Amino acid sequence: MLLGCFLRIYDLGGRPLWYDELYSIKLAKMSVSANIENLENNQPPLYQIILHFWIKFFNSDKIAVRSLSLMFGVASIWLIYEVSRLLFDQKAALLSSFLLAVSNFHIHYSQETRDYALFAMLTLASFLFFIKLLQSPKPRFFIGYFAATSLLYYAHNYALFVIISQNLYFMLRWERCREFKFKWFFAQIGALALFAPWIPSLLRQVHKKYFIIPSPSFNDLPEMLNTYIDFGKRNLVILFFVILFFAVLLMIRKEKDNAGLGNLDKTALLALWLVCPILISLIVSKFFMPIYMLRYTICASVAFYIIIGRAISNLR
Repeated sequence: MLLGCFLRIYDLGGRPLWYDELYSIKLAKMSVSANIENLENNQPPLYQIILHFWIKFFNSDKIAVRSLSLMFGVASIWLIYEVSRLLFDQKAALLSSFLLAVSNFHIHYSQETRDYALFAMLTLASFLFFIKLLQSPKPRFFIGYFAATSLLYYAHNYALFVIISQNLYFMLRWERCREFKFKWFFAQIGALALFAPWIPSLLRQVHKKYFIIPSPSFNDLPEMLNTYIDFGKRNLVILFFVILFFAVLLMIRKEKDNAGLGNLDKTALLALWLVCPILISLIVSKFFMPIYMLRYTICASVAFYIIIGRAISNLR
């Protein structure tokens, strides 16, 4: 966390504010109601509301406004550690949190006055309580999951794809989750009900085809993985892929040999978490309207780092 914090603080004000950041600051200086009204053709308003009060307490210079995302980025390092430790062990958790700490992709968006670092943090928080629920369906975990998921809905439109991945996994475990399926159902309905005021805005975006985004191609997938693992030295990317290939094979073999169905379930959970936001957005972009953007998949990238951390922890 100290390393990740240093890398996010370093040169925080080096880049000039770009258009989207200036737009966020302009909106944040308005009232909360004006924020919500102006965001009807954009992402949900949670980040803008937080930024509004952040600017009131501090100010609107580069360092101040970017520090908000920095805090979310550092919190994500702790959360990915907790999620990975719950799923696997401390070694895998340390590796996953290290990969997130030094990721150029996450460092960049932890230094930007936009909602992506908040989106990644709330995705991890939602999955943390989701995994705790699967392990022990206690009321406090339901409350934590309900709160984190309700906030996640208002963090980014792609939150819907994250929650779809959780529900797909829950259906796969249906027989083993019978004892709390009604509580799960009410948690989903409750979080969706809290999101209901924003649904008309989301539907208007779909109707107007607001997203002015180029249609994705097959070249976007290699670019996405290359961005996830770009740690500043592009000549290491090929070596990383070679190590990754054998590490993942070893992980799958080890899970099958030693872990039994339980850890295979964990691998399935991570696979759905990684694949759903990317695949659904690509399908929607290809057949309905372009919505795929690499930075929107920041919610899936954290699952990628957990998978890599677990895979590398199996290498001798």
